[in-house]
This record gives sequence, structure tokens and C-alpha cells, in this order.
Amino acid sequence: MSDKPIIHLCILQLLQPLELWHRDFRFEAKAPQLSLLLRQFKSVENKAVQGLDASLFNAIGSTITAELPVAHYRFQTHENTPTIKEKLLLCADPIHLEVGMNDITLTEIITDLSKAEAQEMLDELNVHFKQDGLEFILGSNQHWYLLVPQNETLETTPLGEVLRKNVAKFQPHSNATNPTINWQVIQNEAQMILHASAVNQQREMAGLTTANSLWFWGAGNPDSFETVDKGDENVNAVFCNQHSVISAQTIAKAAGCEWQILPDDLNKFPNFKAGKNIIILDQLYLPAVHDDLERYQQVLSALDEQIIKPLQTAWQAGQIELLIDGCDGNVIQPQKVSAWQFWKHTPPLLHGVQKWGGV
Repeated sequence: MSDKPIIHLCILQLLQPLELWHRDFRFEAKAPQLSLLLRQFKSVENKAVQGLDASLFNAIGSTITAELPVAHYRFQTHENTPTIKEKLLLCADPIHLEVGMNDITLTEIITDLSKAEAQEMLDELNVHFKQDGLEFILGSNQHWYLLVPQNETLETTPLGEVLRKNVAKFQPHSNATNPTINWQVIQNEAQMILHASAVNQQREMAGLTTANSLWFWGAGNPDSFETVDKGDENVNAVFCNQHSVISAQTIAKAAGCEWQILPDDLNKFPNFKAGKNIIILDQLYLPAVHDDLERYQQVLSALDEQIIKPLQTAWQAGQIELLIDGCDGNVIQPQKVSAWQFWKHTPPLLHGVQKWGGV
């Protein structure tokens, strides 16, 4: 067993867009510290795991292969109370859909509602759906929930995996032979209520994006959730930036560990404890899904200098072990190279992409 801290870096959208961008725009991402780490590595995992939420559950040793119980653990971070296992709980987050000629695209996750606006819209939804026994619950201004009296198995897609995509093939559906809920009807009726809401009318007049729909997801049963005891790799803490607090809180609740905000400069950070320490880096997500190459490089450079560099220095000195998780099913472990190779000219990050695809 290693007595060194194991740093598990979950870097969302690290390498997935680069091959496409390189082919179409001759774009080569520059990240000297990451490129050094990707020069030589071994594959630790190669699974059919996609996205931040699934990758985080995988990182804490989850054996879940189907629906993730995100709503159950996220709800506890808002209410600090257990959910009712006899009922079905889903995340029901406000979003904006745009209807095109041949598709319906989720263009924005609504994050700027006030508490009063969010509560007013939820009250309108609850009045309409009360006869169906459905209850909408406010977690935060942008994190809502739907409580369904019947508990049945659903398949949904995490919200982060649908942004800028056609939502048609990602709609929730039941595995039951005779499902008790028609999710298409619920979705359509919720959209009508939201469209008529005074809150959305006021937002439209103010030039703000309307919350014209909801995204239902994360309905997994917590009873099916188990973690594998990995000894020295059991999770001690989850670290995040300001934008990924809810993800860190949710997975820390599932893992039964603490969470902390990550400072901008890891040189100012206290020593990591032995065992696994998960760091969530999701800053590349929006530039990637919006194909903003310039912003992607700016964010990548900042991460490389402020976060990766001090970690790479500590790793090179033998103080920590590193795992790099691209949130695409691949988890790799950098391997040391000889001194003369280590300080050679560093290739573009795309060099790592080509090797990564073969692990």
C-alpha cells in the first residue's frame, strides 16, 4: 500500500474535442505541464463511462452500471435530510430549449433565477401537477427536484451531457412494462406551464433567457449504490472550484467524505492526506461545448500553470501519485521518464490525445 496521497484529477473535456478541432481548424492545444505528464503513462481504467457525474461515481469506487442516484445525494446537500426511498426522486433542473427545423436543442442551463422567481415557477408547477401526486421541490435557485409517488426504474441522461445537443434521443424513459408515468406528457405540460409563467414573460421582456423547460435526470435508487473498498485508495476528500461546488458536495455525500474549495494556486494549498483525493476541474467544459477554441486555450493555460504545475512538481519529487481522468472512460497514470527525456522539447497536448486513444 502506498502511503503517498493519490491525486485523482477529473478534467472534464480535456481531450475529447482536440482531435476534431485539430482536423478542422489545425488547432493544437498547448499545455506544457500536462504534456510532460502525458509523455509516458499506463492505462489504469478504460470503461464505458462518459461525463463528469458518471466519472465521479466511478472515481469513488461505485459499482453502478445504470442510472446514477444523483438526485438522492444532491438533495441531501440542499435539505440535509434523507430522501424517501419508497418514492422516486429526480433532478428537475430549469433549462432553455430552442426549436429548430429538425431538432430541439438544449442551448442553456438556467442559473440566474432569483429565489423568488424559482419558487413562483415551482408553485405554478405544483398547482398543475397536484392532481397527479407529483411534487416539485426547490433545492436552490437552479437545482430543482421532482418527487413521484411511484418508484420505478428510469433511464435518464445527466444534464451536463446534453448541453448544445438535440434532446430527442436523451429523454427519460421507464424500463417498466406498464409505466405509471408518461414522461413525454409530463415534459410537455411542464413546458406549457413555464411558457405561460409571468416570470418567463418578464425575463423575455428584460432580454433574459427564459426557463422554458425542465431536465429530468439522476433518478437512480440509492439502495443499488455500493462502493468497492480500495484500501489506501478510499476517498479522503473532494476538491473543486466555485463552479463545481454542487458536484463536489454530491459526490462527497455519496463517498462519506469531506469537500473543500480549491485555491487558485496549489502552492498555497495544505498537504493532501494519504489515500485518494479527487480534484474536479470543469473549467474547460463550456469553452469545449461552445467550440470556443481561444477561450479553451486561455482556460487550459491557467489550469496548466496554477494547478497542474505544482502537482507535476510534487509528483516528479515523489511526494504524490497522480491519476488523470478525462471523464471519457479513460483513467491513466503518468510514468516517470529518464532525466534527459523529461527535459526535452515538449510536444503539443495533441500528442497525448493520440496515445490516449490507444489505451
